[in-house]
Amino acid sequence: MEAWLAAIEASWLGGAARGSAWLYPLSNVGHVLGVALLVGGIAVYDLALVLRREAAAATGALAVPLALAGAVLAVATGVVLFAADATALGRNSLFWVKAGLLAVAAANALAFNLHPLWPRGQALASILLWAGVLAAGRLIAYA
Repeated sequence: MEAWLAAIEASWLGGAARGSAWLYPLSNVGHVLGVALLVGGIAVYDLALVLRREAAAATGALAVPLALAGAVLAVATGVVLFAADATALGRNSLFWVKAGLLAVAAANALAFNLHPLWPRGQALASILLWAGVLAAGRLIAYA
């Protein structure tokens, strides 16, 4: 695993992220914006499902595309941020907590879109999971 992380960090992208005066800071800003759109869109839709189910379809028509755009931006910028510091992130337990919560949150979203079994419960779980992703992501800097 260490060799794989070191290779990512030594890649052209890792070098560019560390060597550019603009790439890393702009990726950081883009990541925050992407996460805000992603989690904000999901939270608004999930809250509509939990609190006012009849409003969920109309809310989702706007919130889901915003969340998807945020996901694309967050992933693209997250790759840059990860490449810049892959070995340190690979040693950070909160990074792995974030990754695990992200995987469960994404699986929950996929399951909901394929075949919602318990929409309100899945929406509530989604809110909690994404809050955990945000918290773990923010706390990475302090671990």
